[in-house]
Amino acid sequence: MRWSGERNTSVGCTDEDTGSTTITGGSMTSYNITGLEEDSRYIVNMTAYNPLGNERSEPVTAMTMIAAPSAPPSPVSAMVESSTSITVQWGEVPCIHQNGDITGYSVEYGVMGSGNTETMTVSGASTTQT
Repeated sequence: MRWSGERNTSVGCTDEDTGSTTITGGSMTSYNITGLEEDSRYIVNMTAYNPLGNERSEPVTAMTMIAAPSAPPSPVSAMVESSTSITVQWGEVPCIHQNGDITGYSVEYGVMGSGNTETMTVSGASTTQT
């Protein structure tokens, strides 16, 4: 996050679910708040202060981004259905590695040793593709 402001400010960052963290900052006019949860809305307040008192800004909100999944679907299996059909089935990406909603899967397939592949997109939460 970036902002321009008075020197000698404190940063109050409040997660709506877990409470508040305060960071103080001397002559800084920007501060990168790290270690936040992905896909979460935060409330940020600025307070300028000196020995005679302080003045607090109106709160602003910021939403952190969703990250890409950090693990693949597992396990993955392929079952022969006919002479021209294979059903691919996979388990869900573990919750801790989803980093947001899984909106689709990509199934890549090809004749072994040919070097040619095709890709099929499966949208939504389906875990089976024929």
